[in-house]
Formats: sequence, C-alpha cells, structure tokens
Amino acid sequence: MTDEHRPAFAASFPEDPELDRLVRYFARGNHRAVREGAEALAKRTSDPAVAAAARELRARLEPDPLFRVLLGATLVLLITLTLWAVYRGRELRKQPPPQAPRTVQTILK
Repeated sequence: MTDEHRPAFAASFPEDPELDRLVRYFARGNHRAVREGAEALAKRTSDPAVAAAARELRARLEPDPLFRVLLGATLVLLITLTLWAVYRGRELRKQPPPQAPRTVQTILK
C-alpha cells in the first residue's frame, strides 16, 4: 500500500499482506470487512505485532467513550424534561382558569 493512501496511525504497522488489505478497507470505509477480518487475523496470526495491529485497527472502529457518556446524559435530560412537562401540564389543568379582572366603566355626561 502506498504511503499516501495509508492512514497516519497505520504507518507503524508491520508489513503483512492481509493487514495491508484490512488497512485499505479501512481507508475506503469498508468497516464491515475490517471488523470481520481484523478479529480473524488477530486469532490466526503467529506474529504478535500483526495481531496487535489488527486489534488496534478494529478498536479504531469503536465509538469514543465520551460519546456514550454524552448520549446517556442527553437521554436522561430528555426523559427528565419530558416527565416534567407532562407533570406540569397536568398540574396546570387542575387549577381553575384565571378570572378576568372586572372592568370599571366611567360614563361622563
């Protein structure tokens, strides 16, 4: 694989034809092939450097842990605000409607 198409993090990966193929798939966006091939390569290879590189390539497809925390916080906030709005709406419907103030009419002769 040429260096111009190889991702920067893969520059230190060892030379292996199957690993290079997985890196090409990664660069093209074929993440399904990377997920399946990286696990198989890590189990099958006898070179620990190739296995570590395959695991790292597979790990790069996982979402950032901060994303999971922010998504969870967003869901909790959404549920909290929805429950509050429902409760507040019921509370407001139970109250009697506000009475309009009586108007005073002055008639000048």
